[in-house]
Amino acid sequence: GAKVLAIDEDPDAIAELNRTLESEIRNRNLIVRKGNFSQITKLLNEENIEDVAGVLFDLGISTHQIDDSGRGFSYTRDEPLDMRFTTTGISAEEIINTYSEENLYEIFRKFGEEQLARPIVRALILARTLEPIRTTSQLTTIIDRVVGEHDRDRIRHVSRIYQALRIEVNREIKNLKEVLPQAVRLLRVGGRGVIISFHSLEDRAVKLFLKDEERKKTIKVLTSHPIISTSDEIRINRRARSAKMRAFEKI
Repeated sequence: GAKVLAIDEDPDAIAELNRTLESEIRNRNLIVRKGNFSQITKLLNEENIEDVAGVLFDLGISTHQIDDSGRGFSYTRDEPLDMRFTTTGISAEEIINTYSEENLYEIFRKFGEEQLARPIVRALILARTLEPIRTTSQLTTIIDRVVGEHDRDRIRHVSRIYQALRIEVNREIKNLKEVLPQAVRLLRVGGRGVIISFHSLEDRAVKLFLKDEERKKTIKVLTSHPIISTSDEIRINRRARSAKMRAFEKI
């Protein structure tokens, strides 16, 4: 009996929803809007929705985006360095080839928490003077030269660089910090908010926000610690292993 407003930036996700949930959309039980979740207040106003009982934010990227989008989200495939959820904005290729050394270092340290950020950035700067870095294979090869292709922590280093670039491209932390206060304002008293994050930067931002709001007595935090995936769930879906879920109730 609920009415659901689904928001996604990815045109592929919108097309899939329109195809698989056609009857729900036709009956207006499901409203699908293209956009970023930081636009939630605007989109709800446009749909004349005022009473919000629940909000769910899934901060992860989808299996389709990793495996089939061809946008360079995964270091295991040779794809163009794009990493955009949508079709507009700056791409990872532009960032890698145009940002200054200090800007790249800041991104990799801040969003990737990468300890080898400085030597990796210097290797990228040197490589791009010889030829533009346009593909994931080029980027991964350069990182491997710095950390060592056979280093046991190699995958962690590569993953952190890719994570940092994706966050910068899609302004993920900025959008998250913008949408959380909106969720508290929009929910009715007794309404609940649930946030599923997939890396420490996101989870930290959510945790600090919820603590601050609880001190203001606007919400009650329902999860003293994040809920994590069970071993059974991880066996079925390995990508759930890093998921952390936190919840709150509007008071």
